[in-house]
Amino acid sequence: MNINGKTRYCTACGARNIGGTRFCTVCGTEFEPDRQQVVAKIPEIESEPEPRSRRHWLIILGIVALILVAAGVVIAVALPMLTRTGEPADRVSAVDRTVYYTGTELDVTRRTKLIAYGLDGEPLTSYRVTLQPSATNREEDQSTATTDASGEDWSEAVLPVDDTDGFSFSEFDDVSDGTYGMVIEQTGKEQRRYRCPNVRLGDGLTNDRADDASEDTDASETIALRPDPDNPDGAILPTVTYTSRDVTMDANFVYHRGDTKMEVNTTWSYVQFDASDSSESGSDRLNNAIEDVFNQELNDAKAWDSDTASDPQCVLHTEQVTFLHGSVASVRTERRLIDWNNYFEVQVSGTLYDLDTGTVISTSTFANMTATEMQSKAVDAVRQYVANHPEDETTFPVGGELDNLIADETRYYIADEGLIVAIPVEESTDGGDDVGEGATDKMSTTVREIVVDGLGFDTALSIGTDVHSLHAEGT
Repeated sequence: MNINGKTRYCTACGARNIGGTRFCTVCGTEFEPDRQQVVAKIPEIESEPEPRSRRHWLIILGIVALILVAAGVVIAVALPMLTRTGEPADRVSAVDRTVYYTGTELDVTRRTKLIAYGLDGEPLTSYRVTLQPSATNREEDQSTATTDASGEDWSEAVLPVDDTDGFSFSEFDDVSDGTYGMVIEQTGKEQRRYRCPNVRLGDGLTNDRADDASEDTDASETIALRPDPDNPDGAILPTVTYTSRDVTMDANFVYHRGDTKMEVNTTWSYVQFDASDSSESGSDRLNNAIEDVFNQELNDAKAWDSDTASDPQCVLHTEQVTFLHGSVASVRTERRLIDWNNYFEVQVSGTLYDLDTGTVISTSTFANMTATEMQSKAVDAVRQYVANHPEDETTFPVGGELDNLIADETRYYIADEGLIVAIPVEESTDGGDDVGEGATDKMSTTVREIVVDGLGFDTALSIGTDVHSLHAEGT
């Protein structure tokens, strides 16, 4: 047999191997195997293969690494949530301390930053801050108050906040040092109201920080305002709903100029508000104040005498609620006056009330504008009206006279049509239709009630629109 070109012979008897048998067919001796042939047939003995188990481990390690990366992402997201408490782990890193809404006292300066939180532990994103002078503050410093409908000294300041950065007292207009009740009212869908009853505002630094700082330092602190975790609902003011109603009264008095006297019979009106829970509302006090002003004006009209009076006679007083949303109500008042020369004048004014406290609030603040911004918008609105009605151009006040008129915030009110300003204009009219035949035709003053801003209302009208006919008495 020829294997790899070689003939095999038996080493014992010399017989030739036939057919590649293992043993010699002549003498039976075992042929010695060819080492080269064996190695050629089994090459694996020269290069050992890589075990399969090693590849499996590499796959397993890769999977483990992916799992660890995913776990790291989950921990990075979850850890801040686990630390959102009122303790030092507060997620607002700049917070110096936490004060609960129901705390008995809170000392602040105008530089103190206050960040308001809700029941969910998150900073509030849209809310109003209302400061109400405490009884002590009103007694000690009457200069902090303005006059409301009753003529009493009482006021409140309102600040809208539209982010999570908080607020400071420096953002309020003309707020004096003193003690205040503070209400934080969410303006989003929750509309909860948080009460902080005793806030003391002063120029000095708060707490012990004043001991280590000079009076002219800019040092300040950031305070987180939160519900008390032991009584989270204790800071929540109950929800009160309000409705309005008109009260009418027959007004009978004498209209007289010189020797001419005439009995006048007309109907006056004023508004009142009803609360679902009067124990948590200032509407009762407000109702009394509105009624007192009305009665005083009616009594003055009845007692008016051309020889002794110093002001024109009011011959008509009507009121209507033009806006009521939550605890905020806007009241439009229309008065019709006649002076000694039968000069007839229509006056329209507006007052914005917080029914929770029974106090007057700023129309510009509610509209989320500064007073300067509101006045600038009013000038633009008047110009737009004149552009749309050039026939009225000569009747409108201009220059400094217009600026003085629009600087008077009592000329503004809120209605479904938006923010309105009432501008007096002169025109020829028959004054006799309103108070009897004794009045003569002559120039008189009426008003244009012009949309200044739509305020985002769905029912808003375009800027420069006159809405007098929508709200005027008898229309």
